[in-house]
Amino acid sequence: MIKTIRITGIGGQGAIKSGIILAKSIFELGLNVVQTQTYGAEVRKGIVSADIIFSENKNEQIYELNINKFDYYIIMARDALNKYKNQINEKCTIIMGESFFDEKLMQQFNENKIYLIPEKKILKSIKYPTSLNMSYLGALSRIVNSINEDAIIKIIKSESKSKYLEDNLLAFKLGIREVFKI
Repeated sequence: MIKTIRITGIGGQGAIKSGIILAKSIFELGLNVVQTQTYGAEVRKGIVSADIIFSENKNEQIYELNINKFDYYIIMARDALNKYKNQINEKCTIIMGESFFDEKLMQQFNENKIYLIPEKKILKSIKYPTSLNMSYLGALSRIVNSINEDAIIKIIKSESKSKYLEDNLLAFKLGIREVFKI
């Protein structure tokens, strides 16, 4: 089965880096995967997204690259949510930061499965705030059976600067442990 994921946030948060790590980890498993990136006009603080299309079966080919509906939406910033909220369909699973989830969003997305990342709690456990993006990948690996934790850890190790490696791995593991469904 073909699965689609959009990771979106603000430039500098690591949404694009997360998309690259996720795509490489899926490729590592021998699955077909396509990853694209979209940037806002701003160099920093603009809205960015990484889209990943992958097959859960090694023999399944990806033919359609134009995605209108995603199976999973990872939302790292309120501004990104505001930009894309009208594109989120009722069958989409949403992973977002707990700090910008509210009752209004609960009403708008009452048909969706929603998982929250307790960013403030995770930020207290890591040195570098830029590692927070890895917690979203951890959450995704817990929620989606075809996303492999070990493959992601391997790619985090190969893609992370040594200064951030320990924090990236910790944030990933905290995302697995701390994500919760509402």
